[in-house]
Amino acid sequence: MRRVGEVSAKADNGHVTGTEPSARSSAREPVSGDLLVSAPSLLDPNFRRTIVLLVQVEQDGAVGLVLNRPASLEAGELPFPSWLLSRARIRQGGPVGSDSVLAVGDSDQVPECSARPLFAGLCAVDLDSLEEQSPLAADISLFVGYAGWGPGQLLNELQSDDWAVVAGSAADALRVPPEQVWWEVVGRQRSPMRLWRTLAEDPRLN
Repeated sequence: MRRVGEVSAKADNGHVTGTEPSARSSAREPVSGDLLVSAPSLLDPNFRRTIVLLVQVEQDGAVGLVLNRPASLEAGELPFPSWLLSRARIRQGGPVGSDSVLAVGDSDQVPECSARPLFAGLCAVDLDSLEEQSPLAADISLFVGYAGWGPGQLLNELQSDDWAVVAGSAADALRVPPEQVWWEVVGRQRSPMRLWRTLAEDPRLN
């Protein structure tokens, strides 16, 4: 994790739940590398219609990165070498830690010493270690901020049908433009979740 700018207070990850029906695709507990798809009933503006990549799931909590929110920062505002920024997509990773930057990359391109595997083709990237390497052509996504859950919080939200747990692909985090990720992930599900694409983005119109 790399710090940028001023430290900000952690955001509350509470949600406002509506009355729309849910269509969870999986009741299993999530693991690192899974995607969380926000249910139509999840009205919290931080997570409304989001896809979150889980990069860490442990007994004391979980950390995830929102894949489908472009960041407002320009590449030049981040403290990284130009060879890295020229290859990177920059996204808003979540409401917590807006002074931090986390990264994921193509595990076939990122040196093993700088990578922690998530699933085939995708790894979490140690940015400090990566900068010590010679410039390389690697697909990287940089995330300003992240989403965080305390002990038991994510499980409670899953039991409340706030999220569906689905498998991810490296393309979701690296190559699909942020504004298309939600449509790509929801559209490939073989479950009632696919119908979520027919709902209006503004929940008041459903």
